[in-house]
Amino acid sequence: MSPQLTSRSPDLRRLLDEGYEIEVRSGLLMMRHVPYVDAQRRVRYGVLVAELSLAGDATVVPGTHVVMFSGDEPCDHLGRPLEALINSRGRQTPAPGVEVDFAFSSKPASGYPDYYAKMTTYAAILASQAQQLDPDATAMTFPVLDDPAADSVFRYMDTASSRAGIGTISCRF
Repeated sequence: MSPQLTSRSPDLRRLLDEGYEIEVRSGLLMMRHVPYVDAQRRVRYGVLVAELSLAGDATVVPGTHVVMFSGDEPCDHLGRPLEALINSRGRQTPAPGVEVDFAFSSKPASGYPDYYAKMTTYAAILASQAQQLDPDATAMTFPVLDDPAADSVFRYMDTASSRAGIGTISCRF
């Protein structure tokens, strides 16, 4: 995670400070180690992925309320799919090395004011079901993460490719 990005984005800083495993890659915000329940009623851990909207090197209000998810189909604590949350199913590759299986939609009336609210809301929806089976299941692990973008020659991160859905293609150029 870029120290410059988190120092200028209070929402990302708050996610890190509260112990969430976040990473920014190819214009996407990824939250790892999010607990959820699979169809066999086992607690598993998946990844929430959101398109990142920036103004220079600081986050702005998220451009969409939708997030993507990498993992098995998330279910409630009884093993029933979370149909009210799942917007679409199917493998997608929004960026090189990032594969997702589902899109989620849970839009509050006023939208999400920042990425902290957006990501923690989705994580809480999934974790609430997992915690009914395992009270210790949490997305807050306080990891130590490296910054792979620190060696980049570019001044600003490319977030346009992720919003346009062409991250895999633009990587080749």
